[in-house]
Amino acid sequence: MIILNRQIDRIGDTNPQLFRELKERLTLRNITIASVIPLSIQSLIFLYFNIQLPPAPTYEPTYARNGVSKKLMETFNDYCVGKSMDDRITAPNPVSRFDLCTVDSTGDLIINWEKWWSGICYNSGWIIFAALILGSVYMLVADLINEEKRGTMSFIRLSPRSPRQIFIGKILGVPVLVYLVVAWMIPLHLLAGISTGASLGMIASWYMAIGSVWFLLSSAAILYVLLGGGQAILTTIAIATPIGSFFKDSSQHFNFKPGFSFNNGWFGLPLLKNSALTYVFESIIFVIISYLVWQSIERRYLNPNTTAITKSQSYLINVALQIFILGFAVPFQSSLSSDEAFSCASFVAIDFTLLLLSISLLLPSKQALQDWSRYRRERKNTQQRKFWQRELVQDLLFNDKSPALLSIAINIGTVLLIWIPISLFFTVKFGVDGWRFLGCVCLGASLVLIYAAIAHLVLFFNVKKHNLWMMGIIAVMMVLPIGVALIISQGRSPTGLAAFMFLFSPFAPAGVFGLSGEIIFAAFAAQLAMVAVLTRQLQRKLQISGQSHSKELLARN
Repeated sequence: MIILNRQIDRIGDTNPQLFRELKERLTLRNITIASVIPLSIQSLIFLYFNIQLPPAPTYEPTYARNGVSKKLMETFNDYCVGKSMDDRITAPNPVSRFDLCTVDSTGDLIINWEKWWSGICYNSGWIIFAALILGSVYMLVADLINEEKRGTMSFIRLSPRSPRQIFIGKILGVPVLVYLVVAWMIPLHLLAGISTGASLGMIASWYMAIGSVWFLLSSAAILYVLLGGGQAILTTIAIATPIGSFFKDSSQHFNFKPGFSFNNGWFGLPLLKNSALTYVFESIIFVIISYLVWQSIERRYLNPNTTAITKSQSYLINVALQIFILGFAVPFQSSLSSDEAFSCASFVAIDFTLLLLSISLLLPSKQALQDWSRYRRERKNTQQRKFWQRELVQDLLFNDKSPALLSIAINIGTVLLIWIPISLFFTVKFGVDGWRFLGCVCLGASLVLIYAAIAHLVLFFNVKKHNLWMMGIIAVMMVLPIGVALIISQGRSPTGLAAFMFLFSPFAPAGVFGLSGEIIFAAFAAQLAMVAVLTRQLQRKLQISGQSHSKELLARN
């Protein structure tokens, strides 16, 4: 412990925040617990898989004219190397060829050790992944929320240290016990990976991918709290499902199976045909996204009332993202498989989710909207200019204090520029219902505009926690149509009114393929009418807010 304390003191010279976190958590009791738990888990994993091995071979006597001989009793086990089906045609209940245990020349059972170690590798890897990702995210969110509640976050802002240095100290220091658990788990996982036949380069690239995911989600957790998020447990649960899916696809036996790509490539490049290249490619993407997240962290930390990203940045990020997705989504084959159609639908869902996320990143604060509305009244420009040169249009496009509806609409338009041609391509080349796919895209786009308008209007509610109200109202609007549709359909495939209700939810595809084009167009028109009504209501709120603040200032003078 003396040596450890000396090392911690040295860290304090370069990063005081990391020194503070390590000093608080690296006690002898905590280190002992964080060491005993992973060693116990590894022992249980090893014992479990050891029990799964077949018992020693047993023989039964066989009587014949020339005497008594021994015959190996049939034993079935998942880790045995079995005979071929041709050698077992007389078996009453033949099973898979790798289940029947056989012996070698020395009389020992032939065990598929590669498969056995593969199970250990996968399960220990799952624990490493879950502990590192979910554990670190939970602890970071919980710690930062407590800092906000105690008011120490405002005190930290007075520090001369840069936000990057402070939050790097948080990322490395707050979950340090989780990192200790992971460090104890790595030797068994590494041994199991090598025993399965995986190369050190393959395993290293997997660790690189996991590390990049960890850093991205840890950074996103910090930004989430700076944007006003809370509830560490709910946040962790929310990311558990997609993270678990990613781990299942990318780490089982170190055999990557891409789920969202055509031809296993990006713009035809065979990046996803080699597992090591896949992990490196993923790592690069996650690092780039992490860099963008850190730009938002620094921006939000220095000014809590500003938006996480600027409107100009959102346009560039959205264009880059659509180009990236386009690399996977453009089909290069002459036929469209069901997996490729599902991949396209998955990319639309990803775009929908990211557009929803852009609402929180671009949404100005209530005070910013009020200031913009007031100054807008004071500096009205009566000169006649072209539409794009008018001051109001410039504000709505680039001023971060103005409403973000136009910016979100432009980002939606960028998405439509990608997916409308793909929909038409499906219709012409493959003869599928591309117009229904187009209907899903348009309905999703109008829903995002509705949610964005509601988010703006919630800012003018006389409540304390606008973020919670905003998320609650939008969540209800997402879930309510689905609930009504499920009640009407009674668990069957949605038709009629039930399918129509689905059109007003994120699960619009469930209704699009059960309705005629006229009804789908009517639903889309109804959504556009809702956008118009909500936008008009927001305009009225801004006018009233600007007038009231102007009167207050005049009264003071």
